Amino acid sequence: MTPSRRRFLVAAAGSLALGAGCLESGQSTADGTPTDTGRQTPTDRQAESTPTDPAVTVTRTRTSTWSPRSWERTLTVSTAEGRVTETLDCGETTAIDSASLSDSELEPFRELAGDDAVGALEPTYSCADSCPTDVPPTTVTISTPADDRTVTVDAGAEPPALLARVMAALEAASEQVSTGACAPPEPTTETG
Repeated sequence: MTPSRRRFLVAAAGSLALGAGCLESGQSTADGTPTDTGRQTPTDRQAESTPTDPAVTVTRTRTSTWSPRSWERTLTVSTAEGRVTETLDCGETTAIDSASLSDSELEPFRELAGDDAVGALEPTYSCADSCPTDVPPTTVTISTPADDRTVTVDAGAEPPALLARVMAALEAASEQVSTGACAPPEPTTETG
């Protein structure tokens, strides 16, 4: 059951209790929903106006141990939250940035919910010719109501059309957030 549906049912139960005389005006239900009669609470309005949206989460992870400092950058798009979140883990420090996405920006991810092709993705797509050696592979995890799939794509590999669309949509979503870069490690000084 979705959180918005749960809130709606709790609010409805509170309204029934009020109607039956179990609660008086000015009291609230266990979740704090006001019981004032004739008023529609923000929770009720949200439940009525929120369309049923199959939750799709897509995460892109890039990791590097080649630079002076190891890092991991994770970008997550959640259609249920309507947000993109980027996390940069630099070892001792972590930076996080998040932004809302428009319906048109979320559409490529929502389309994955009904696509049987997600389950047909291979676990790894490797580069065949003239492969870059200085670019880390990308790991994409797609979680839909029907399937969960993790795929690693080497730099220079040619992924299938579905995965290419997902990666392009992730790249576009990444422009909404910025966690910067890891600071260079502190220089070490030798003392004598």
